[in-house]
Amino acid sequence: MSVAVPKGVSLVHEPPALMQAVKPKRVVAEHFSRAANRYDRHAQIQKEIADGLIDWGSLQTSKSGVALDLGCGTGYLGKRIADGHAQWLNLDVSLEMLKSAKANATERLKLKEHSILADAHYIPLANSSVDRVYSSMALQWCEHPQQVVKEMFRVLKPQGRAVLAIMVSPSFSTLDNAWRAIKMPSRVNAFASPMQWLSAFQAYPWKVRSSEECFYSEHRGLSHMLKSISGVGASAQTALTAQSPLSKNEFIKLDEYFTHQSSLQLDYRVLFIECSK
Repeated sequence: MSVAVPKGVSLVHEPPALMQAVKPKRVVAEHFSRAANRYDRHAQIQKEIADGLIDWGSLQTSKSGVALDLGCGTGYLGKRIADGHAQWLNLDVSLEMLKSAKANATERLKLKEHSILADAHYIPLANSSVDRVYSSMALQWCEHPQQVVKEMFRVLKPQGRAVLAIMVSPSFSTLDNAWRAIKMPSRVNAFASPMQWLSAFQAYPWKVRSSEECFYSEHRGLSHMLKSISGVGASAQTALTAQSPLSKNEFIKLDEYFTHQSSLQLDYRVLFIECSK
């Protein structure tokens, strides 16, 4: 997919050194590309969180010139809130997700939507080129919060605004506790903590507002729970938690543990954050 250059927005080139620094993200991109076709069937909790962000940030009434959706996925945010913006930029590390977002766009959105295949660690846009940055359930895959925040601050115009929903630790504590209970290494990703993200934002002269919320998904059993994760590509492991694939014996032990639990809830701990430049 070629990158369209939006009117009034300048693209810049990605330095090779930074490409090497974020090389592990290619694994994440591959997982999400494989999940693109089935993502919307499994992404109920992700949509619930995005809806929560829209309400929390009053995004239905948000208006601007150029808006950037970091980690756009299949384009849910764009379909919900793009009408108030003159131009809408979908950025994702997954080409297949960008294709899905374009296919899902309304006819009105297609007239102002542009696709950018890139990593949030290095946004290929010029300084002070966008009015709004949005992101829901994507930035947790970024292993360097400081670099991501630096890039958001750089591309936002003066008086620009970023409104984000970021999954943070200790998400998936249900699974993490299960691994500990059966005395096996946890396969739960070690996402950054709320404090790590807030510290990254506080390094810049933002006006910051934040809130933490926990969302829960209900599951019929272990297989259903794991499919809810892999179905949206979230079974990708960060470099901090890379483990070998789940073995049959490990699955049996984990399944036995959950058969004795009264409820199978998966917890998603989310940091809502709004920053004004």
